[in-house]
Amino acid sequence: MKDLNELNYYRVLEKNYKPKIDGKLFEVKHENTRLRVIADIRGCWEHISVSTITYDRRLPNWYEMKYCKELFFHNEEIVIQIHPKQSEYVNISECLHLWRNWKDPIEGPPRSYVI
Repeated sequence: MKDLNELNYYRVLEKNYKPKIDGKLFEVKHENTRLRVIADIRGCWEHISVSTITYDRRLPNWYEMKYCKELFFHNEEIVIQIHPKQSEYVNISECLHLWRNWKDPIEGPPRSYVI
């Protein structure tokens, strides 16, 4: 993950923002959509949570998530979106998450597997 201080241009300082975790709040724009991003590091996991700031509170699309990945993570870092077991689902709001384990980074499949 990039140094979050390098992204202070996008940082939002809200008096009423009291996250359950020690995250930093950012607001970025991709094309015509404003995105709210909470970035944090818990243990060995770097994490961003992305939601749209739209009238219909839709989930972020692939292009918006790709933009946030490129903004918050280094080019050669692999990040993952986890689809947990159904018994472990947590659905608090319309947001998607990207994760990276800095202690034990995942490797992607061989390029020949990706068709």
